[in-house]
This record gives sequence, C-alpha cells and structure tokens, in this order.
Amino acid sequence: MTAASCAGCIHWDRYENALSTEVGDCRLNPPTVNETLLARFATPPSYRGPDPQSLEIEVDLYAASIFPVTHENSRCGRHEGAIA
Repeated sequence: MTAASCAGCIHWDRYENALSTEVGDCRLNPPTVNETLLARFATPPSYRGPDPQSLEIEVDLYAASIFPVTHENSRCGRHEGAIA
C-alpha cells in the first residue's frame, strides 16, 4: 500500500466482513444505478390502480445503486489523505 492508494484515502470504505478485506467502496461520488442490478431487482409497475407503486420503485433503485468497488492498492488521481 502506498500513501496515494485507496487504502489511505478518506473516501474509501473497506469491506470488513468480506472474503477479502483488500477491497472496498470508493465513496468520493454518490452511488450510481447499475443497469444489470436494476433489471434483476426492478418489478414492472402495475397500471391497474391509482397507486404508482413509488415505494417499490424507490426500493428497487436503492437495491441497484452501488459505489465503485476498488482494491486497496488502486489509484484514481483524486486521492485525499486522512485528516491529521
């Protein structure tokens, strides 16, 4: 690990209880919707009644939203070290 790698960045969130603790989420930017996950989780809306099922759509979008997964030795060029 070098000082400018993901492991030394304040925006990186290491996976603690995973098979490998060398990976984590980069939280520099908000999560994005992954189209593959959205297709897997999303339920087609029902047009039978006045309810637009907004809660179900919100849950589907939440489940399909992810932060970029990075290795602890990765670098992005936007590294911010820990606050001393």
